[in-house]
Amino acid sequence: MMKMAQPIDIFYPLHHQQTSLLAQAGLRIADMVTPRTLGLHLYNHSLKGLEPVDGSPLHEVIQS
Repeated sequence: MMKMAQPIDIFYPLHHQQTSLLAQAGLRIADMVTPRTLGLHLYNHSLKGLEPVDGSPLHEVIQS
């Protein structure tokens, strides 16, 4: 099983306690990931109440 484990930045470059960063204007998805990142977990339970502010990573996700 350990052979299948991947570094955290592959699938979870954003810690669940950092989801408020998704609503900060001036940040981009590219600021949160690494060249190895394959996906960005959005933590639905933590997104409740966050507004997709123009220029924020969440707005970037919605617009793509």
